Amino acid sequence: MTDPTDVINWRRIDATTTLSGQPTEAQFAAIKTLGVSDVINLGPHSNRGIE
Repeated sequence: MTDPTDVINWRRIDATTTLSGQPTEAQFAAIKTLGVSDVINLGPHSNRGIE
């Protein structure tokens, strides 16, 4: 399992916990293949992300 290098601020805390900045749609698909199954969005509702 290789952690992504293109997701901003990607950090693996342990085998089941990671954190990062806002992934793009393509990056969401890529991290899903790593076993990521749940995402908690802590960004404000007004944040539109990278468009």
